[in-house]
Amino acid sequence: AEARTKSGTALPEEFAAVLDKDPATREQWEALGDEYRQEFVEWVSDAKQEEARKRRVAKALELIRAGQHMGDAFKVS
Repeated sequence: AEARTKSGTALPEEFAAVLDKDPATREQWEALGDEYRQEFVEWVSDAKQEEARKRRVAKALELIRAGQHMGDAFKVS
């Protein structure tokens, strides 16, 4: 079965695979509101090249583990 957000959006394969291997991060992912999950999914999915997707998955996981959202990553101080 394909991993999806609560609203039904499919997770990119590489993102879902990493979450499947990391139960603690998966738990943090599940605790996020759907709009926050949607932002991560869209950001990863929008990358055109495989290398860019891999970088975005890594950054998304870093943010999730730190308890942050996409907006936190791009705030201007």
